[in-house]
Amino acid sequence: MVMNKESIVKFGEKSVALCKRFPLALAFIVMLTIFILVLIQTGWEYPEEKIVFFGLLYLPTAALMALSFHLLNEEVRHKLRGDVMEALVLVGWLAYCGYLTNHLEELEIADWYLPVACIFCIVVSIFTLSFYYQKSDVPFWRFSMKLFASAVIAWIIGLLLTGGIALLFESFRQLFGWAVPEEAYASAATLCLTFIAPILFLLRIPKGQDKQDNSVPNLSKFYKGVIYFLFVPLLMCYLITLYLYAVIILIRWELPNGWVSWLTSFLMFGMLSVIFMVYPQQFHPNKNDFERLLMRWLPIMVIPLLVLMSIGIYRRITDYGISIDRLYLLLFNVWCYVVCFTLFVINSRRIWWIPASFCLLFFLTSIGPWSFTSITKRIMLQEIEEALTSSGEKLPMNKEAYRAWVDALPESKIHLNNKLDYLSDNYGNSVRGHLVADSVWTYHKSIKDVGDVTTETEEVPYDVEVSGLLKEHPISIPQGYDELAYFEMGDIDNVVFQRDSLTFTLKSHTFSMPCSEFASCLDKQKQIFTIQDDGFLIVANDVLYDCKREILQFNGIIFKKNLNK
Repeated sequence: MVMNKESIVKFGEKSVALCKRFPLALAFIVMLTIFILVLIQTGWEYPEEKIVFFGLLYLPTAALMALSFHLLNEEVRHKLRGDVMEALVLVGWLAYCGYLTNHLEELEIADWYLPVACIFCIVVSIFTLSFYYQKSDVPFWRFSMKLFASAVIAWIIGLLLTGGIALLFESFRQLFGWAVPEEAYASAATLCLTFIAPILFLLRIPKGQDKQDNSVPNLSKFYKGVIYFLFVPLLMCYLITLYLYAVIILIRWELPNGWVSWLTSFLMFGMLSVIFMVYPQQFHPNKNDFERLLMRWLPIMVIPLLVLMSIGIYRRITDYGISIDRLYLLLFNVWCYVVCFTLFVINSRRIWWIPASFCLLFFLTSIGPWSFTSITKRIMLQEIEEALTSSGEKLPMNKEAYRAWVDALPESKIHLNNKLDYLSDNYGNSVRGHLVADSVWTYHKSIKDVGDVTTETEEVPYDVEVSGLLKEHPISIPQGYDELAYFEMGDIDNVVFQRDSLTFTLKSHTFSMPCSEFASCLDKQKQIFTIQDDGFLIVANDVLYDCKREILQFNGIIFKKNLNK
């Protein structure tokens, strides 16, 4: 098509219409693009790391949130009320992202469940929020399919543009010898994937009558053939496999394997995907008996396998106790029961509520004192504290007391140490500070059944394993040293273990010493770890070292003397 005056006018009209329809979403997209371009030009070495985290967290999620509210406000009568709600939610999300950024260094694994739940809810709301009042889910289905297709097409175009520009830049080098800097490649990818692709996606979002189209679509023969002759047979294979396994363990009178939960989850996802893909067909005047039976009875066929999944979850909880993931898996199992029974009762005639209910439950169980992370922490701490108090241990335990306590645990009580280690991994050392000193590194220990033989396995302790030394023993700049720099574990290069010697490079200086000397750098009485070598002094904060396993990880402060003075 030749570019003419009429085409330019239409392009201008569409651009203006897009700005009027999604002003905030577009603003956040532009800010995100500029933000990433600035980061690229500075080599991602922004003076404040938290600003990078905040920008990459808030800007894209705020764009998605604004898009969701824009789509909702198109369907409500009171526009002002919708605008006020949008502003309040965006400000609240801004405050929460600011809180996460301010406490970034303190965040542990357990602290990320709520942000993940929020982001998941934001994404799903784009598909569902505009249709909560509809009496039929056909408009929701049509809109979701078009929205998904638009996203795929937009980012495929973005990837093709990125590849095309990269090939053009490479041609400059091959043909003319012009070396294009890496920043140009990254900037081109950013413009294509962060700006052009989202704009194309927004342009293709249905609106008006097209958005609320309630007519039953005619699914193509190819589309139905792919579903009925590829996806449905695969789903049947899952069903047959799990039913066969259920019969086998029933005959042997065994408890189900833990893998059952994963396979049943995939089966549930496959079942819901098939029902969603053929959903409008049940309203078609020419629907056949197979489609009617599929929509009606497929959820019921999954329910006995959910019982198998429930038994597997029960076994894991009774054997090893609760954990965050097990509680979420249990909630998912209960949700699956509700979904299957409800789909059977309503004959799969409504589907909007399925993703909406999943998001609501995920969010509600991730926030507040009733969240699964809070429940798990309270129960585990209470159980461990009661056990330690009853055994007469002096709290908090130091390294030697902790090792002695672990070694003295009977087989039936080993799970107490594993829970302590779980708390350290997921909540940080501070959460168990009243039980074990922060400088003590906990380790996992378990009992496994191998055939008819019970074997004890554990993570072997390291030669040196300490943490948080500088927090407990702050230091001042030593006399004679006038330069200092903080270093992370990733700053240590060229680590070589050769026979009984150790060599590593830090801040362009090579340190070399016998392995035994490195272990003796820890003053257990003063609880300080120092290394001195040729005008350099290392004061470590966290140290993980083992000569035989060739492990060296530590961070802290390195001081340097000015030898020219």
